Amino acid sequence: MYLLETIPAVNIPREHPQILSYFSNEPVSRGTLILIPLRNKPTPAIVLSQTDISSQKTQLKKSSFTLKKINKIISLEPIFSEKEFIFLKWFADYYFLPLGLALKTILPTKLLKAKGPLKTGLRITNYELRNLESNSSLYFSDDRIDFYIQKIKENLKNNKQSLILFPEQINALSFFNQVNLIFEPNQISFLSGNLAPKKYLDEWLKIASNDTKIIIGARSAIFSKFSDLGLIIIDEEQDQSFKSWNMRPYYNSRECAIKLGEIFGAETILASSTPSIETYHKTKSRIHPPAGGQESKKSNYRSSTSIVASAPPYVIPEKSGIQTQHQIIDMRDEVRKGNEIISEDLAAELEKISQNSRQAILFINRRGSATFIFCRECGFSLHCKNCDVPIVFHKEIKGEKQLLCHHCGHREKSPDICPKCGGHKIRYSGIASQKAEEKIKELFPDLKIKRLDSETVLSTQDIQKAISDFKEKRVDIILGTQIILNKDFPKADIVAVLSIDTILNLPEFRTDERIYQIINQLKKYRGNGGTFLLQTFKPESEIFPIALNSNFAKLYEREIEARKLFNYPPFFRLIKLTHRNSNPQLAFKESHKIAEKINVLSGNSENFKIIGPAAGFIPRIKNQYVYNIIIKSNLGIKDRNNILNIIPTKDWTIDIDPISLI
Repeated sequence: MYLLETIPAVNIPREHPQILSYFSNEPVSRGTLILIPLRNKPTPAIVLSQTDISSQKTQLKKSSFTLKKINKIISLEPIFSEKEFIFLKWFADYYFLPLGLALKTILPTKLLKAKGPLKTGLRITNYELRNLESNSSLYFSDDRIDFYIQKIKENLKNNKQSLILFPEQINALSFFNQVNLIFEPNQISFLSGNLAPKKYLDEWLKIASNDTKIIIGARSAIFSKFSDLGLIIIDEEQDQSFKSWNMRPYYNSRECAIKLGEIFGAETILASSTPSIETYHKTKSRIHPPAGGQESKKSNYRSSTSIVASAPPYVIPEKSGIQTQHQIIDMRDEVRKGNEIISEDLAAELEKISQNSRQAILFINRRGSATFIFCRECGFSLHCKNCDVPIVFHKEIKGEKQLLCHHCGHREKSPDICPKCGGHKIRYSGIASQKAEEKIKELFPDLKIKRLDSETVLSTQDIQKAISDFKEKRVDIILGTQIILNKDFPKADIVAVLSIDTILNLPEFRTDERIYQIINQLKKYRGNGGTFLLQTFKPESEIFPIALNSNFAKLYEREIEARKLFNYPPFFRLIKLTHRNSNPQLAFKESHKIAEKINVLSGNSENFKIIGPAAGFIPRIKNQYVYNIIIKSNLGIKDRNNILNIIPTKDWTIDIDPISLI
């Protein structure tokens, strides 16, 4: 008989053992998928090690538990290689996850549900541990597709696999369709969490058996079972969609991809025309194209290891020959004229659409019809009954006027009278996508407008149809929220920001960086001779001219100085601890108790700084009172985790590298 150390692919709280012992009558190789009895239920697990049970008899007799037999062997060959064990340990440790949850996240759902013998056809190769070094670089440009194709071709010559990671499925599908025209289709796999479980497993096994050389996908594609990975490209590396922020585990695919590059010794390219400050800081000696100007399209692109920026930061100038103009519009003056949503200048530009067969792309940061509803007689404002946040008015939901909370999903009928004083002067205020659409239709009834937000876009096909309609000029105006960013819309004559002040007003250290990225992503849609208008109630904000002039050098200079001064990334790592409790007194007490314990354990270290606890930016969500503790850490993963171990599993969430601190 054999003693097996196993990792169950289930979420076992960190305070409990993560590696469980079982026995088998036959030898089982490390990395094999098996079924084990856990809480009287057959549970998938990966074998970590096996030893002859006779050598462990004395120790087993002293143990406090009865050794159980495994249920069955599922995979006829090991499905987990040494490289994957290295990644699994890093993934669990870095994101402070239970080992079983990390394993469950990595492996395909269909594979974990297999009940009988599964022949995978995998070839697991031996792998020697070595010092892992990063070979990542930044490709800083708009025109990247040709570069990607060339790098893939170079990698194929070495018979290695390439991973091209996109922030959203629609971007990945677009590239997948282009690549299919260049390479043999049987060389290419598309992997996305939206695939049917069986299709996902089929593609996963093709990648694992090295039948597929080019892997294209969105966030979950990093969990492909690579055989011989030689190239990783992360498109729009700054995009927040790479972060799993609304569902545990809270991992970032970009960081995972960089780690995979280290493990496989693969060349890793982080591509963006608006890179994150952290990435730029880390890779500024390995930037392509190098400082001083763009390389000719005819020139050979150099590998990341040889790219050196002589005078970083490098900023891409506007393409020669393209004459454009931009304008900042002070909406304080416009409101006095009665123009709350569409300024006079924007209205004049939109008037030209019907006259000259022109098109426009308009951006607004909020969905709904009104973001704030209040009584003009008593001043009472309507809030969600479950959350301490104003409820948003939506013109029509299921045929009637309704109020909708964007945080808990609560809906209620829009009142005709004030719930507090009974007054009839209900005021709907604030700018949102539905309201903007109504105003444009009122001003320009003949124009065909397509609104794109989370209410109208329910699938990738909805975006694809909107892009197609705009290309074929079946639509005059695209009006959208952040859902329209980084898509393949054709160039427009007019690009305008109706409202971006809600982002500008957020108490976030990344606010200016985010404003810069949004404006420059929108500028890509502006055609030759096109107009770019930015409406704001804060025209004096310094970030606007920096963003409109694409002055990344100035942005980086400002940001890096402030972040160094206040211990923000890239100089410190951030951790967000969130406690939720239905009792406000208990929420306050528990969060302060944990903060005190953290302070004691950290010993007031300069490498571990604590802010808070403080009530959340929205202090109550879904009838749960929210308190946050922000940690700025320069400790190693092991020392950091020793402190985090005191955080209870119940009612607490731990977010490593959060995209938001509020």
